[in-house]
Amino acid sequence: MKKRILKEVRVCEAEGCGGDCNPFPCLRCGADFCNKHKPEHGRLYAPDARDGGVKYLFYCTPCDVRLCESNGDPLHDALTGIRLLREEREAYHRKQAGQAKTLEAEVQRHLPDECKFGRRL
Repeated sequence: MKKRILKEVRVCEAEGCGGDCNPFPCLRCGADFCNKHKPEHGRLYAPDARDGGVKYLFYCTPCDVRLCESNGDPLHDALTGIRLLREEREAYHRKQAGQAKTLEAEVQRHLPDECKFGRRL
C-alpha cells in the first residue's frame, strides 16, 4: 500500500544551503539558519548571565542591527545587556590572569634560590 504524506520542514535560508538540519529561527522575522550558518548570518544571545546549559536565542543580522539602533524591543535590550555583562566579566578575568602571572614572576625573581617553586630541599 502506498501512502502520500505531506511534510512541512524548515530549511536554512543561507545561500546555497537549503538544508533541513534543525535550523534556528530569528526571534523577530522568523528567518531560519542552520548551525553551520548561524554565526555568519546573525547573533546568538544567552538568556543567562552565568555560564551553564542554556538555550541560546537567535536574531538574524538585519533584525539585530535594527533592534540595536532602535532600542525598541525589551527582550533584545535585556539580551544585549546580558551579553555586555558577560563580555565585561571575561575581560576582567583575562586581566586578572595576566596580573597574577606578572606578580608570580616577580615573586620568583626575588626569591632566594633555595626557596624557588618546584625545587626540592
